[in-house]
Amino acid sequence: MVEKRSINLCSCYVLPLLGLNQFSFGHHDKFVNSYVSEDNLHVVVECTHPYTSIITNHANFKFSFEKDGGQFAVFEVPVFYRQDVVKFKDGKYSTFSPQAKELVRKKSGLKYKSPTMSGKFETALELLALDKDIELRKYWEKLLDVKIAADAELMSVPDETNFYILNLTKELTNA
Repeated sequence: MVEKRSINLCSCYVLPLLGLNQFSFGHHDKFVNSYVSEDNLHVVVECTHPYTSIITNHANFKFSFEKDGGQFAVFEVPVFYRQDVVKFKDGKYSTFSPQAKELVRKKSGLKYKSPTMSGKFETALELLALDKDIELRKYWEKLLDVKIAADAELMSVPDETNFYILNLTKELTNA
């Protein structure tokens, strides 16, 4: 059985560049995580169940495979977002293109300026980091009891749990 893990940064920042999020794959328990391939050209999505035709008919879907009880779907990153994927790998979220930032806000499935019962708004920390939000900086400074430089990124650089080695051959890449 595939172990369900917390959603990684790739699922917050890169998967939405395909117009997808964790809820695109059916019930939330089906989605495990998503990963950037070693060549920065593909997003690998891991689920607990086979994919529906909604996923396999997606414009960027390339192929799927099964490994260690998990179901994997491979998507090609659209050409116009490939530089944003490189920025993601470097943890430079605030330097994403304006189009990528907007798509991440709209498609990530994370709360963005959602009204609360108190009349205020709630936004996921990952989305606040796209603009180096001053309130997020203050939040981290208080939580960590440190001073953070004004030009610092406000989310961690993605760790190894955000990446997948596909070892694609030329034939698979051109399929």
